[in-house]
Amino acid sequence: MSTRLESIAVDCVVSDYKMPGTDGLDLLERCREREPHLPFILFTSKGSEDVAVEAINADVTDYLQKDLSPEQLTFLANRIENAVAEQRAREAAEATVQHLRHIHDRVSDAYLGLDDASTITYLDEDAARLLQGDREALLGEPLWDVLPEAVDSPFEAQFERALENDTSVDFETHYEPFDTWFDVRAFPADGGLSVYFRDVTERKRLESAVEDREGELREVVTALEEMGGHSKMLFETAETAEAECTCGAHDDELLAGLRKLIGGLDTLASMADPDDEESG
Repeated sequence: MSTRLESIAVDCVVSDYKMPGTDGLDLLERCREREPHLPFILFTSKGSEDVAVEAINADVTDYLQKDLSPEQLTFLANRIENAVAEQRAREAAEATVQHLRHIHDRVSDAYLGLDDASTITYLDEDAARLLQGDREALLGEPLWDVLPEAVDSPFEAQFERALENDTSVDFETHYEPFDTWFDVRAFPADGGLSVYFRDVTERKRLESAVEDREGELREVVTALEEMGGHSKMLFETAETAEAECTCGAHDDELLAGLRKLIGGLDTLASMADPDDEESG
């Protein structure tokens, strides 16, 4: 029988209890080792209450007293059809779940599934990494036990708002224990939340660096503006000196230096007030 199970497609096993060299419970055990969810119906007239209990404990799909009357055989046929249909529906549902998990695992954001009590019902490997834990260990854990410092933080407030108002939320927040900035999007789903999130710490650091540099540049501009009045005054004085200069040829070097000073002051004045240069 085990060879047949491995070599052909079997939708359901219907077994008697008493068989040469074995019994139905032994066959059930061997079937479960190879096909844990294969429908298995024990159909026997030799059973007892103890056998029925043992079969149920071994995860038998159904246990029926053998009766070869047309009514009982029709009932058996219906039980086979139902058992096979239920198994196929279960397999289809599992395939759908696996497909969705595969999609979640391929998106760039980490994914976290929460129920209405904020217990983790699903998370992908990226989510486990960002939460700094083992994926299997995190499953079934309350999120606020995993992130205790997130209590009374934007995490909790935004998730509660999403659940209470049945609306999506989108926010950024810093989690101090990890020294990490998270970009978070959460959507109501199946009474809980589907949460997509990513580490944006590097982007936040770059933004902070840009803000610091902009502040430094503003200080430079302010300094140039303060120097602007002085440079313009010096520029005008130097131009006047050049125009009134009656130096002889032997003072050409002095005149060249004066003109160089005028050029430098002109550049400084333009830096301090670029609008004047554009309007000119």
